[in-house]
Amino acid sequence: MAYLEDVRLGQTQLTAAGGGLSSAALLLGAGSSSNKATTSRASVNFMEFRCETTNTSASSDTRALYMRLYVSGAAHGTADCARIFTTIQAAVANGHGAHTSLSYSSAGSTTGQAVASRNTFHIPNSTLVGGTCAALQAEVYCDGTSSSPGSTKLGLLRLVVAGGNATANNLVKNAILIDTGSMADGTGNMIYTHTHTPGDAAGSIRVMINDVACYVKYWEEE
Repeated sequence: MAYLEDVRLGQTQLTAAGGGLSSAALLLGAGSSSNKATTSRASVNFMEFRCETTNTSASSDTRALYMRLYVSGAAHGTADCARIFTTIQAAVANGHGAHTSLSYSSAGSTTGQAVASRNTFHIPNSTLVGGTCAALQAEVYCDGTSSSPGSTKLGLLRLVVAGGNATANNLVKNAILIDTGSMADGTGNMIYTHTHTPGDAAGSIRVMINDVACYVKYWEEE
């Protein structure tokens, strides 16, 4: 059972797991960096919402959680609509910063897109003034000069086919899907179909396939 410990300036503090008042939370918070909300119970969630919709309208959108941040200060630094951070402080089995899933019941199906995690980078209807831009960034950050992965199976991207059996796994045929829409095929574009030989490869990128190091060649020209 959750108890309301402190309601002030519009903030609600939930204290089922104790912890100090969150000094940075404006609306809802629990715990601080020095006085965290804690639990020793197994298999629990600090926050849990299980929702269901029975709406049958094809034009409706339903979301279990919707968050949107508007940044209106011209000199503002970094803005994250959601910052999800897991810190491992003991020897544990597995750890994920975030795990998103899309699943189906036996009666479930989709006729359009079905994506476990969708990241959309919006380009405004004008020339974008920006630096390095990407819809997805896979980043490994070394906390210090002594940082070492301790494993050869570290990469910026991991592609996994699991579950079921070999027959089911082998039905997943594509490692990457590239849909260019109305983009033209040609030099300087994302896709360029040509018949000439580009010459010797300029280098290679190391990848690991089933624990075996392999190398994908690349060229400096088309």
